[in-house]
Amino acid sequence: MASKNNDGQDGPRIIQCFIDTRPLWPVKKGNARNEVQELKTVASRAFSLLTEAEQTSVLKYYHLKDAKMSMVSHLLKHLIIAKCGIPWSRTTISRDAKGKPCFNPQAEDNHVILDFNVSHQAGIVSLIAAIGLKDVAVGTDIVCVNERSHQDYAHINKYGFDDWVDVHADVLADSEVAFMKSAPVDGRTRGAESVIERQLRKFYAVWCLREAYVKMTGDALLAPWLKDLEILDVQVPTAKERIDPISLEEGEVVRQFANYFQGKAVTDVKTELTAFGMHYMIAGSMRIPKELRDSGVKLGKWIQLDLEKDILDVAEAAS
Repeated sequence: MASKNNDGQDGPRIIQCFIDTRPLWPVKKGNARNEVQELKTVASRAFSLLTEAEQTSVLKYYHLKDAKMSMVSHLLKHLIIAKCGIPWSRTTISRDAKGKPCFNPQAEDNHVILDFNVSHQAGIVSLIAAIGLKDVAVGTDIVCVNERSHQDYAHINKYGFDDWVDVHADVLADSEVAFMKSAPVDGRTRGAESVIERQLRKFYAVWCLREAYVKMTGDALLAPWLKDLEILDVQVPTAKERIDPISLEEGEVVRQFANYFQGKAVTDVKTELTAFGMHYMIAGSMRIPKELRDSGVKLGKWIQLDLEKDILDVAEAAS
């Protein structure tokens, strides 16, 4: 990952990147716990770049896919700090007062201005970062529309789509719930995948945008103000046509959303949503202070990273 912004220049910038962990570190199929432990061998180069506490946290996972996402999440956090000119050994990751991951600099590194956030879902890990931009906050989220398709379809086919939405209504604004239910599923086509899938994509698009916004603030999904946040005028980005089922080719990017908080328009937050492959969407959210609104700071393109070239080589060079 070059230390350049979206225009290829150094300096204050927004970085957006992701890694596909699905093909990484294949192991022999067997006991789930043993598969995870094999990461110490098959991923030894990456594993050695983590702290002992991070290594322990990775190995606690039961499923290999979760352990791989956890490891890459740690690596990306260290990487973005190293891209600020910090030696890898000093890329200390901590948490702020709200629990959001942050850089905890030593005295010689306290000049660094950095906010970052990561997300992981169904094998994909994303990172968004604001470097050198004081008081800019960022957040990201990933959704995979078909990851829970068996459970989602089972509930919808038995109780209906509206009931499925109501299961999640406690963390959604009433206006968003109404929006999700606004395109009815005709009883004669309830089992038609195309109809249900369109409804699910709409739901997960709203969910992804909300998560990115909430994570930007540093609050969790239990924040008391969740129902006061409304993300309206959501246009669901379409996937690129005729692509391989496992492809992560970029599809449509949607940038126009109306954010409201307690009934008032939010003017200092920008959100974007991008389709990847057939089923993934990645959202980015950025809060810009008043003094930077005319600076040209904006969200850009999500860049897929190569593990060896963009992370491991960079990490070892910074060690």
